[in-house]
Amino acid sequence: MQEILIYSVLTEKVVVLTEALANYDCGFTLNIDGKDLVKTSGKGIKNCIFELFGQNTLKNLKEFPLGYAGNLNILRSNRESIYTYINGRYVKSAIIEKAVTDSYYTKLMKGRYPFAIIFLEIDPKEIDVNVHPSKKIVKFSNETRIYSYVKQKMDEVLALEEREDLPVFVDFAEGKIANTEDVLEKIYLLYKMIFILKIMKIKWRKTLFLREKLSIILTRKKFYL
Repeated sequence: MQEILIYSVLTEKVVVLTEALANYDCGFTLNIDGKDLVKTSGKGIKNCIFELFGQNTLKNLKEFPLGYAGNLNILRSNRESIYTYINGRYVKSAIIEKAVTDSYYTKLMKGRYPFAIIFLEIDPKEIDVNVHPSKKIVKFSNETRIYSYVKQKMDEVLALEEREDLPVFVDFAEGKIANTEDVLEKIYLLYKMIFILKIMKIKWRKTLFLREKLSIILTRKKFYL
């Protein structure tokens, strides 16, 4: 009886949580035995995410045209944290979950999954809701197109996040942030100089300065040129 009760409570929590995410402009409360298990204020999507998952999740999400994609700081142990909404309705879609997961490519360790909230607007004629009696599991008439579209948008937001995480280089002489591409070009030239010096059989210790400079560039988040 205890196990059934716990399962019922967890099921109710998931139902209210997923509905709250879909209707983030409405307040939701799930109170069991005098304790609020779910409570949202109805003050927009970001407040809703904060109230449901906490500040740490919210700050590690990147907003993009299809919703929100989590970074590697908030990986989960299963796919249940990929929340998919089609035309405002919470559903489970294997092809969308695959598109989201594949976007992280080699970044995911075995048994770890991303956190994401996906909102898609699709012509109802392209959706098959009769895959499962609950009608929560859906398929699409053109799953390849849906996969490509979701993965493309996910790839774009993750690539943007990677660019934002690049080291910051500061040009000390100019007193301003240096162009990252210029710094990468300097790194390439330093490598090339070391390679040429080795070919010319110049003693390795004479390249010490160049190697030290490379080490500084590659290991520090902020480098003064």
